[in-house]
Amino acid sequence: MNRIKILPEEISTLTKLEKLDLSYCSLEYLPESIGSLQNLKSLLLLENDIDSLPQSISSLQQLKKLHLGNNPIKKLPQSIGMIENMSILI
Repeated sequence: MNRIKILPEEISTLTKLEKLDLSYCSLEYLPESIGSLQNLKSLLLLENDIDSLPQSISSLQQLKKLHLGNNPIKKLPQSIGMIENMSILI
């Protein structure tokens, strides 16, 4: 099975995207450009190799669900608390 380790910066062009499931992809990190997905409501990142989130995550003001289960995340950015619509953080 091919797995992507790095999400391309071009992800930022998908501005209408509402749900992004990148679970089980072996991602090592998210690019800062993830913050350009202004309509994103659900971001699923289960079972990856992500150890931190970019500061731009706080730009995702429509984000309601963020699933980070089974990632070696050591610390969440303080700015994550600025996402007003988030109701599920796992």
